[in-house]
Amino acid sequence: MNNFFSPSRFKIKITLALILYILIGITFISSYNTTLNKSVSELGVFDKTVIMIAYPAVFLNLPLFYVSENVFTDETTTREIMKKSGMTNDPPWSLDTPITHPTSLGFAVGLIVEILFLYCFACLFSLLKNYKRSRV
Repeated sequence: MNNFFSPSRFKIKITLALILYILIGITFISSYNTTLNKSVSELGVFDKTVIMIAYPAVFLNLPLFYVSENVFTDETTTREIMKKSGMTNDPPWSLDTPITHPTSLGFAVGLIVEILFLYCFACLFSLLKNYKRSRV
């Protein structure tokens, strides 16, 4: 626990590197999925390698999505969403079923949880580094 409450340059660098890894990995995976939806293409060795490297970034990003989608949500209906977007026709009554959507507060809290989650990974790396250093 003492390791968590004493930030160092190493931990901050690791946290920022993990954030950058997540951003690049999510961007690559989403652009690959968009390209795949437009046309079927054969994957080369480079594409397969980058996909294998980028997939863990998706799993590291799960706390952000979980908190933002499940903790602070707002309830609305499809009818209200369609009217806000400018639809003038009266939609059918079947669109009155309630749906939940994330709020900006949920996204902000999810971002804080994600940064703390990545900082815990940095603390683990620092602990392993210190343990290895003390054994030598």
